Amino acid sequence: TIICLAKLGDTSGVITELRRLYELQEKFKLTSDFWLELGQILEREKDYRNAAIAYRKSAETTAEADRSVCARLYEAKMYFLVGEDIQAIQILNKVKHSGQNIEKFKHLISLMESMEKGKKKEPRIAMFLSAVVPGTGHLYAGEAFHGISSFVLNAGLISAAYFSFKHDSPILGSFIAYLETGFYIGGIKSAGTDARKTNINNRRLFRNKLKKALPLEPNLCFGKKSASVQFIYRF
Repeated sequence: TIICLAKLGDTSGVITELRRLYELQEKFKLTSDFWLELGQILEREKDYRNAAIAYRKSAETTAEADRSVCARLYEAKMYFLVGEDIQAIQILNKVKHSGQNIEKFKHLISLMESMEKGKKKEPRIAMFLSAVVPGTGHLYAGEAFHGISSFVLNAGLISAAYFSFKHDSPILGSFIAYLETGFYIGGIKSAGTDARKTNINNRRLFRNKLKKALPLEPNLCFGKKSASVQFIYRF
């Protein structure tokens, strides 16, 4: 039922069925593997919020520290994918201090920290820089071509207006100054836009890296008297 509702995009219906599963948890002894597999199914159907719930339940129903950490990382991944970065970071911060093999996850945590601290561009700063020196806001946002073009264009128009006034051509100078004002204001706005685009692109790259950092691969293992399925997370 949950799979069908997820395919139909009925998020509220999935939530209702998940609540019923919670009530049946003790009766049917639903395992951590069950919740993990359910989370994977919901993730494939792009129902990331409910997948996060399933992964959290998987973490809560296992006694293995590594399995719990893995499930919590998947839960954090789901929140990143829906844009709830604060919730995801809170989960990752808890994961930092738990699990025996947490060294495996250090690069994932450093990836998160670089996204949150190092690469984010503030549009207001970009606009302020371009207001002081045209083009510098674009350089701050990582758009070198836009920055150089804006600086050259504004410098050229300012020079042209100056020489026009200097050589007694006030009409031409006023016209050029009018154009320069428009380009100057436009450059300030475009610097803010470039900063926002850079943030969006960085977030997209981050999410792609996050998807690659948390692949979960099923592996069927046969013993003398039994068979088991392992889920291997590779880094």
